[in-house]
Amino acid sequence: LNWKDVIDETKGFIKDDKITVEIRFWIKNMRGIRMDSHFDFTDPNEPIYDVALVIEGEKIYASKQILALHSPVFKAMFYGEFVEKDKKEIELKDVDRNEFIELLNMIY
Repeated sequence: LNWKDVIDETKGFIKDDKITVEIRFWIKNMRGIRMDSHFDFTDPNEPIYDVALVIEGEKIYASKQILALHSPVFKAMFYGEFVEKDKKEIELKDVDRNEFIELLNMIY
């Protein structure tokens, strides 16, 4: 599946100006020592945070730029022609909150 198919309205991925994407990935190899995160993703007062992601009814704060650097989906969502582009709060459905925080800890 390529991005052109995803944004092609005739392919059925776009509904009501929203894209639903399911991502599955496996970690093949990890190296080094994992450092504890110095970020509190529940604190809205961190100066680098510019978006609130509502996951399982709770807000997780993050940086659109950092998310976009690590994910073509977030890059398209925040910097493409989608309704989420100008929103300060976005609900993510079918996402496990703890797993998403773990993902944030890895990319931050």
